[in-house]
Amino acid sequence: MDLGIEGKVAIVTGGSNGIGRAAAERLSMEGALVAVVSRTQSDLDQVALEISELSGNEVLGIAADVSDEKSVESMVRVVARKWNRIDILVNNAGIGKMGYLEQLSAADIEKVLATNLLGHILGTKHCLPVMKQHHAYSDLIFIGSESARQGGKEGSVYCASKFGLRGFAQSLRPECAKAGVRVNLINPGA
Repeated sequence: MDLGIEGKVAIVTGGSNGIGRAAAERLSMEGALVAVVSRTQSDLDQVALEISELSGNEVLGIAADVSDEKSVESMVRVVARKWNRIDILVNNAGIGKMGYLEQLSAADIEKVLATNLLGHILGTKHCLPVMKQHHAYSDLIFIGSESARQGGKEGSVYCASKFGLRGFAQSLRPECAKAGVRVNLINPGA
């Protein structure tokens, strides 16, 4: 099936494994120029090489912490300079720290919210101006969770981050519609 993305530029956060890696592989196989983002460069070098060999297309590995604005700005700058555009942003980076609320440290709570919600907001904030420059359709894709639809025991902070992401994506749709930026939220189960 041709997805019509050949030559488009895509950023995939949390791209070194799981859903992010699968998305990066598929985008690259369909001919997109892909920047795979993860916190550690050592993982990325191998992942980028494997995806590049699989697809025959260039894949860029970028180490970035999505919860840090300077890191996100740098990531966007690197991609925009290299390929002069951003057409697809797959906001996939996320972590889960499960447990009863009183068992979680403030640092655990901050890390989950910063990665799962703030990271998606910052990535979108800095990619949107580049996406809107080219007056072509572009796509924001958020990988949420079924936890954005139903809370669960020992998941209060994780669920709060995913509920917040759901509200963020829903609010962005009308904000981005006239600019040709499509907003999609995928809520996979375990």
